[in-house]
Amino acid sequence: MNLKRLSISNRSILNYNKQRFQLQFIRQLVLFLSNGFSMQESLRLMIQSKQFTKLQLEQINQLFLQGFSIDNLFKKLNFSAQIIAQIQLAQVHGNLLITLNAILQQLQQQRNRQKQLQQILIYPLMLVLFLFLMLLLMRFILLPQFIQSGLINKKQWTIRLFYFMPYIVGGSVGLIILAYLSYKNTWKRKDQLVKMQISVLIPVIGEFVRLYYTSFFATEWGLLLQQGLELKQIIQCMQNLEDTSFMYGLAKDIEKHLAKGWTLKECLTIYPFFTPEFSVILFQGEITGKLGKELSIYGQLLLDRLQQKLQTWMQFIQPLIFVIVALLVLAIYLMVLLPVYQQMDVYI
Repeated sequence: MNLKRLSISNRSILNYNKQRFQLQFIRQLVLFLSNGFSMQESLRLMIQSKQFTKLQLEQINQLFLQGFSIDNLFKKLNFSAQIIAQIQLAQVHGNLLITLNAILQQLQQQRNRQKQLQQILIYPLMLVLFLFLMLLLMRFILLPQFIQSGLINKKQWTIRLFYFMPYIVGGSVGLIILAYLSYKNTWKRKDQLVKMQISVLIPVIGEFVRLYYTSFFATEWGLLLQQGLELKQIIQCMQNLEDTSFMYGLAKDIEKHLAKGWTLKECLTIYPFFTPEFSVILFQGEITGKLGKELSIYGQLLLDRLQQKLQTWMQFIQPLIFVIVALLVLAIYLMVLLPVYQQMDVYI
């Protein structure tokens, strides 16, 4: 193979939909590994199956044969830092296939939620766009004609408000976009641990963050504990993970508190992104000697609860948007037509 072609950037390795590629890649990797194939054999079969771009998979396979570890391969595929951290932990506890299945489930659920959200939002957003176009039509065509014919008085406060409404809406949208870009730029520079501590304080979203990360840590720590590692050894393992991952930042912070004389239980209770019962289960399980299994089961229960809550909110969002759109239509109607009726009463 031409070595020059191997030096392409990560973006050229994934020259089409990244999420779709990652989902298909993990799905096929799980399929082959669960049937007893090695990593190299799995990649070779993927190439032969022609499900992906041949050049992409040949490059990945070549990198693997040259000595790249599996977590570095996942970096080349632009997986998130959290997924890379899961792969690195799997190399410690040895349950790579279980971890890959968990990652596959995460990606599938993420994709399903995105599709569901798109289906929920697309029709209301089209209504909002139509409403804005109708607002422009009424402001620049109908309203001047009404004023010129004397049907409405330009000095009425509702008409004055409606007169400037497109500028108000446009300015508000512009401010929201600027605020979002500024927030996104500032958010990128924040430490991962600080991000989670802020996220958990946001109403509604904070509850989802808490359930997700408690489930995530309970599952990962449960697998490591079942392989004979102790909690302090797990914290040390986390410090060897991808330095951009949340797990790495948490491990460093815990280590800092342990150096000050804190106990591990005291450290875990100060983090708001864990559920209150997490530390209780963690340290009661040490007494029973079944901590690994208890954490794995608890992680699955939290994941189920998270899915139920997300489904409930998805069902709530669309009716709420329709109500907001209906109120906007009613407001426009009242702002324009009520002054007309009032002016007609004056003539009568």
